[in-house]
Amino acid sequence: MTSLIAWLAADMKKEGPQISGITMASDSRISFPDRPPEDDCTKLYASAHRPEILGYVGEVDLAQPVASSFITESLIPGSEFDPHARLVRLTTLLEARRAELNWTCLDTTLLYAARTGVGMKKSTFHLFSLSWTESDGKVQATYFPVEHTKPSMVVELSGTGRASVKYWQEKWSKATPDLHYTRHFFSAFCDSIWSGRDTFSGGVPQVAVVRRTKNGQPIGFVNETGTYLKGRLLAPPYPSDLEFVNENYQFVDSQGNPTGKRRFRPHEAPRRK
Repeated sequence: MTSLIAWLAADMKKEGPQISGITMASDSRISFPDRPPEDDCTKLYASAHRPEILGYVGEVDLAQPVASSFITESLIPGSEFDPHARLVRLTTLLEARRAELNWTCLDTTLLYAARTGVGMKKSTFHLFSLSWTESDGKVQATYFPVEHTKPSMVVELSGTGRASVKYWQEKWSKATPDLHYTRHFFSAFCDSIWSGRDTFSGGVPQVAVVRRTKNGQPIGFVNETGTYLKGRLLAPPYPSDLEFVNENYQFVDSQGNPTGKRRFRPHEAPRRK
């Protein structure tokens, strides 16, 4: 399966914290029963047409075609964006795809995040999960309430790597109990992937975000091995509007050079094994 995390990012304002977006991160590994795993599987999707992002864990042949088709659907002229209606559409696609497959599927979960309104005062964020299990034989939907005046926080963990991600999130939380930032959540997630605790998770992290403005955005990743997007090496020329981060969630250019003040791994952070 995989490792998947979703968290709320908040800005500190004079009146208190304000949610500024929802971020998802995933690993890039796809495993096979009869050959070694590959670490270039796209698992996160960001819509260029709507303020929405999507990630999945589980049966790739079930979830990936659904996610790709859903996130690239064109806008209907004159229609109002409604995340709940989109969730119904996603459910329909998932059920239809499951009916096409003539084998027993792994339990599969899709995380869907969206925004209505634009800007700090008018944005409302939404987070849902859709889960398919063979034992139930149907899709179950879960809505995660988003409190817009809370500090940054992890909302959902999923996949075979869930226990490992939770372990590293807790290690970071104990080491930095007063700090709740995106860079800590993401660094802990990277630690989990690279720890090897879950053999079904691996490769470089993928990132997607939906913020107060703009549509869904994929975020590139840069480390010493190269420049990546959606788990795959990205060849130049790079899109001018594509953002990149490193393992510390430091925004960098396509070569890994910080675009702002350099951030290092905190000295109090847990040591990697």
